[in-house]
Amino acid sequence: MMLTGDGFCDEATRLANVALALSKRHPEFALGEKTSENDPTMSIASCVRNRLGRDAQRLVHEIGEYADALVGAKNGPAFMATDSGRLVPHALRRSKDANVLYVEILTAASLALYYLGVPDGRPWDIVLQWTEVHGGGLPNGICVGKAIGDLVRASRRAHMACRRGDDCKRAGDLLVHSYLPMIIFPHLIDKAVPHDDRGANPALPHHLHALGRGYEYMQLRLYATEGFPFLYTVPRSFVEECILHEWRERSVSDARVTKHDVFVDMCSRLRARLRGDRTLSSEVASRQRVVVVPYDRPPACFVNDTSGLFTFEGIDPQDRTQDLPLPASYMRADRRDRYQERLLKGEPARGEGNLLSGDEGVLDRVFDLIFPSETDNQTQSKIG
Repeated sequence: MMLTGDGFCDEATRLANVALALSKRHPEFALGEKTSENDPTMSIASCVRNRLGRDAQRLVHEIGEYADALVGAKNGPAFMATDSGRLVPHALRRSKDANVLYVEILTAASLALYYLGVPDGRPWDIVLQWTEVHGGGLPNGICVGKAIGDLVRASRRAHMACRRGDDCKRAGDLLVHSYLPMIIFPHLIDKAVPHDDRGANPALPHHLHALGRGYEYMQLRLYATEGFPFLYTVPRSFVEECILHEWRERSVSDARVTKHDVFVDMCSRLRARLRGDRTLSSEVASRQRVVVVPYDRPPACFVNDTSGLFTFEGIDPQDRTQDLPLPASYMRADRRDRYQERLLKGEPARGEGNLLSGDEGVLDRVFDLIFPSETDNQTQSKIG
């Protein structure tokens, strides 16, 4: 019997938990097409299927059958009505956003099949068509995570082709300005998920959004561990908030820990997460930049040489941009070019204050930017 909407949500949530557990358990594990816990030739799908055991093949069949039914529905209202609504999770059958719910479920099915090693592009093709013709943007959460992950994956493939001696025209820097920097603070994958809702209107179970968040996170890690160039900027105020949160938690058990200790540990974990045990040449390392910037002006964005994506995601409901019905949209080519030019100019592009630097002096200057009053207090203490 074909999966119901509730059955699909349960199985997709299980897949998300398996994939995220793999990435969090192994700091050096950049979940991608060619990596695994022990065997570097093993794919992410093989790792996930190994964890699922005998259930893997059953899930391939059942989720594939469910995806076929989703694709056959073609739009939100038909999805809600198909087979007396059996495709729809029971709690969401009164949703006022039939089309939004439909594209979210389509995205979940697409990612579930990706993790199982039987990718099916049809569900996501419908999402993209809806985005272009009807929605004008992508819903927060799983859809935005999938779009970002695909953009990063395309960048990695362009660089891989260039490395093989093919056309290098599309192998430029990946440019990111992020308000949800999961690559620096992986706990945001979980923390952001519960806020991917729409108030009183029934919304997709928040655990399903982890499929998209995790996909974005894993593609960023895989891109970085290959040594490809990127500029990833994040507002100072956000980094400050996350460091303070960790400092308060750690201070409960160790009163001697300082904000600077937390900051240094954060940078060390970030280097391990993005570079693993690899030793990069100074030239390659200089082109991988995670930079704290003093401003927090929107919009956040992801840009490569062929695509650009605005994202207006926030960590909680108060961060939402109220005048935008959907928080992400693809850029026109001319605007993408302007954003590339803007992001590649100025101090962030030069890599000054790079969190991936192992130089204590560089990191101290970044800490001074994040906590200027802390530095003033330390200076006064030394004078006194």
